[in-house]
Amino acid sequence: TGEMLFDGVPIDGSNPDPHVYLLEVTTGSEMRSEAPGLPEFSIVVPEGTWDVWVDLRDLPFDPEYSRWPLVSGLEMRGDQRVDFQAETALVSGTVRMEGALPPEPSYDFRWELQFENVETGARVFHWLDATESWECAVPVGVWDVFLSIWDNDHPEDGGTLLVASGLDATK
Repeated sequence: TGEMLFDGVPIDGSNPDPHVYLLEVTTGSEMRSEAPGLPEFSIVVPEGTWDVWVDLRDLPFDPEYSRWPLVSGLEMRGDQRVDFQAETALVSGTVRMEGALPPEPSYDFRWELQFENVETGARVFHWLDATESWECAVPVGVWDVFLSIWDNDHPEDGGTLLVASGLDATK
């Protein structure tokens, strides 16, 4: 059991989608909280060493869908309460495509920023719209940033580009 806090504030537990995930380091076995919803959670796991993630799908802040890493190498030995405190940083920037604003996203065309943690490889995503400026919350850490373009009408025009390396997202 435990409680999930972001920047010292409990996550709104009214959303049914968020779950706490644990990945056993040695076997790769994955466990998910039995009852969705945060900030309180409960999960039964075998003893072992676990990496802990939270799935923040559909919460009212960016990124829109992501598993955020919380703890690496957590030793679980019997019943215990573990509270998690995730620290986030607000990052922002501008995007231009060949000097112009990007096109408005649609069913056939959309684009996103992908933040990849340089230490853990964890990824968080932020969907973009047709505005020049963007901002989103990411876990504190150092990130490589990629721009991904999805074009269903012209797949050859899609792809992923590294647009920033070593972004230090701190408080």
